[in-house]
Amino acid sequence: MSRNAYRVIRIVTAKSPSFNLFHDEELVNILQESTDFDLTLNYYGNGIVEISEKEFKEVKENLEEVIDGLENVKTCQPERKERAEGYKRVLAEMEREIEKEGYISYEIF
Repeated sequence: MSRNAYRVIRIVTAKSPSFNLFHDEELVNILQESTDFDLTLNYYGNGIVEISEKEFKEVKENLEEVIDGLENVKTCQPERKERAEGYKRVLAEMEREIEKEGYISYEIF
């Protein structure tokens, strides 16, 4: 069973998940370290998580470091490039939402 995180827009979920909690471990670790990501989830790991603009700055710095690490490897590994591109998409989505709303909400289920 997969647990996906969907960005919440006025309680209407996006068509596809923003990231997968099980497959995007680096992103989830960054969110756990930089935000109160786990505190708002219920016993089953479901709930709505909000990331403030202040928290996002730390998330962005850490995620950019991970992206650089994935891209700046001398060996050409397609899976690393693919993961970096996925994180770039999530980061761009987060930046758009911060500029628009001033915070980011994800529905986790």
